Amino acid sequence: MAKQLFMEITKKCNQNCIFCIHPYNRKDATDVDFEFIKKRIREAIKEKVDYFLISGGEPTMHKNILEIVSYAKKLKIKNIELQSNGQNLSNMSFVKKLKKNGITKINVSFHAHTEKLLNSIRGVNKGYHKTIRGMKNCLKAGIKLGIIIVNCSENYKKLPGLIKFIDKNFAEADNINISLVAPEGRVLNNTKLVMKYSDFKPYLIKALEICKKSKIKNFDVSSTVPLCLVDGYENHVISTIFLLTKHVIIDDHCNVLKIKDIKSKEFNNLDDNLAGKAPQCSKCTLNSICVGFFPKYGEINGYDDFIPSKKSLKDIVKQIKKYNQI
Repeated sequence: MAKQLFMEITKKCNQNCIFCIHPYNRKDATDVDFEFIKKRIREAIKEKVDYFLISGGEPTMHKNILEIVSYAKKLKIKNIELQSNGQNLSNMSFVKKLKKNGITKINVSFHAHTEKLLNSIRGVNKGYHKTIRGMKNCLKAGIKLGIIIVNCSENYKKLPGLIKFIDKNFAEADNINISLVAPEGRVLNNTKLVMKYSDFKPYLIKALEICKKSKIKNFDVSSTVPLCLVDGYENHVISTIFLLTKHVIIDDHCNVLKIKDIKSKEFNNLDDNLAGKAPQCSKCTLNSICVGFFPKYGEINGYDDFIPSKKSLKDIVKQIKKYNQI
């Protein structure tokens, strides 16, 4: 059973993403106090944390980012990862310092391979080339590179092309993460960003087919993903893998989220903090290993997208465990 400390260390950000789940007032954005961060890391050590995932805002903007990484390394956390939009990683000297201080992997958000679309999604008219250079710098510095793609109505049809671009230009990347836009934060003011899963599915399946044939063999889909959306690729769904491995996430609000305890409610009685399921999900043979969908998805797009599977639960679990060496 893996344990992961997920910490948002700053509200500062140099982007203004259209689907940001934490749309802070940037003028009032602040860093989390360094001493508090160290305290949280020490507490996590007592919980025998395997992974420390540093996020934000944009975590590279925290004034103590190098000290935070160094402190985690000092306390012998094996895997110290960073989530970033990649712009500040265009400074090779900074990237080398991150590597020296203990960063083992950097996950860069890269939602489109054309400059115009990426800048539109990120809400800034700059940064595309810096992000490209930042990803290349990670690889040159010997840091594992993960690439995160958040899909919304603005970019999901371009997903197969984006995967081809990544395979061509970043073949040495450690993994590709394909994420579904969460109906939270800024998206709640523009729910059209939440594409219908039935519209997204053919593009997602095509992208996963390309991933399978690509040089980058590690790829997954997250975060709250219904298995009926990824027919044939169930072994790449992070939420189901976490459920089967009893993965534990300790978040930065000092709460412990045990994925194995995720509950689901029917569409007419949803809770913002629970995964949602439609009535027909009870007829799905994979229901027990599927965490469902984002609760507010049904309120936005209805529930007709969820088609009960007739696949063998035993066979699918066996495939997932074998592929992920569980």
